[in-house]
Amino acid sequence: MKIRSSVALWVGLQEEWQADSLMAFDYCLFVRPENRGSRTAYLLIKAFIEWAKEAGANWIQCGTATGLQTEKTVRFYEKMGFTHTGSFLEMAV
Repeated sequence: MKIRSSVALWVGLQEEWQADSLMAFDYCLFVRPENRGSRTAYLLIKAFIEWAKEAGANWIQCGTATGLQTEKTVRFYEKMGFTHTGSFLEMAV
């Protein structure tokens, strides 16, 4: 039996090599197309922020690297209080 989830959020914690701090980060945030535009992503990120605080994180890093709706995703994170600090670049070889 195949079970399909309408949302997924995978996160982690890591000690930073360049500073004495603990960073929370996202591996993946996925919301099925039919659930996009709802409060689903907002509620997941709010829960992630609270989890990071409780875990003792000094900062949180989220991003997008799918190439899909990048500008919309960046605006979403900025509305959640994040600052756009960089970009990913790729090259096929």
